Amino acid sequence: MVSLSFDSQFARRDPRYESSSGEFNETKFSENYAFLKDMRKQEKEELLKQLKQTKDEERKEQINYLINRLTNQEKADEQKEKQKQKVREIREEKGKKVFVNKSHLKKLELVEKFKELKKSSKLDKYMQRKRKKNISKDRKKFQIKRK
Repeated sequence: MVSLSFDSQFARRDPRYESSSGEFNETKFSENYAFLKDMRKQEKEELLKQLKQTKDEERKEQINYLINRLTNQEKADEQKEKQKQKVREIREEKGKKVFVNKSHLKKLELVEKFKELKKSSKLDKYMQRKRKKNISKDRKKFQIKRK
């Protein structure tokens, strides 16, 4: 009886953690896989056509789930691009060696959101909902402390 050891010949490795695979370059990755955005758009259009044609409720739910997933991916990509653009703008203003924190980016996003809400005159409604939400959170905290 001969025992063969495949461990030494075919060692599995994860390229994310191997130094021999090189460094991850996000810009190169996005350039190399830019065709995926077009594919997603086509897939979304096909799914919308299928949604109109199907009569089965379960299949409609599946298609809606897939469409929502694709739109969320698009929104996430757009948001990432916006953040990169903001970082570029900040670095141009202050100098190239400035590190921008996530908290700083969140503050900038909030300021932008408030400006948009003010333009569309929905700021009052938004602030009212925020207050209600915070009040309910506070009530829950106080109820937990009392018990």
